[in-house]
Amino acid sequence: MIELRQESFGNYSLITPTSLPTDNASELLLEVEKILFKKHQHIVISLKHVESLFSVQLSSIIQVYKILQEFNLRLILCDLSYGIVNVLEMTQMSN
Repeated sequence: MIELRQESFGNYSLITPTSLPTDNASELLLEVEKILFKKHQHIVISLKHVESLFSVQLSSIIQVYKILQEFNLRLILCDLSYGIVNVLEMTQMSN
């Protein structure tokens, strides 16, 4: 189960997971959907507790991005480790 902290700031919800599960990638998406159901807000995900991303975790972030696009909302990733930045650059997802 994913453990996270969620805060709202104006039109943004900040999500800070303590980790991203590799066994159930849909948990992050479910949490974002709960937020969207309550509030129509942009999502900021702080990855300060996550050192690296595996393909399953990257897939869950992509799913979140796609669902937010459907609602014309933005996804912002922050507090990225060097390893995560490297993965995003290698997959051409750094913008």
